[in-house]
Amino acid sequence: MIIMDILKGAYICKRSYYIWQDHHWEDRYRKAGILFSKLDVIGHTKMDQASLPNGKFSNGYESSWVRNIRKSIKVSLSLNKDIATFIDLGSGLGKACFVASENQVMNRIIGVEFDLGLHTFALDQMGKFATQRDKERIELLAEDASQYLLPDIPSIMYI
Repeated sequence: MIIMDILKGAYICKRSYYIWQDHHWEDRYRKAGILFSKLDVIGHTKMDQASLPNGKFSNGYESSWVRNIRKSIKVSLSLNKDIATFIDLGSGLGKACFVASENQVMNRIIGVEFDLGLHTFALDQMGKFATQRDKERIELLAEDASQYLLPDIPSIMYI
């Protein structure tokens, strides 16, 4: 029983750290008027999946955890050092793309989003967020991920 309590406590501490890490990352940009969480965008965008061609397969917008994005990149690069492209299918507000841009190894970062409201919001975010180098590396595309042709190069696919 004591072991279970210790494991539960460790899980809560670990989860709290992830939440803090995510909040800290978002808060840093929120001060500059850049919004990434679901609560931030309610009222700013119209997320109408019913009007989209593959909208019935959509879950709606959910923000990715910063830690998960960073960990995906770290593990992928440990398996293949030649990866220099990050592709986020269902990029939403572009958070995963902006987190990937912190990694200087990524020469090309592509976000694919089929909801025009979210895509437009992400483009606006990029105008506020991105440095000139980021603007050259990040491409945010308004496309259906099921129709997007993947580049024929080693890439990290974030879904």
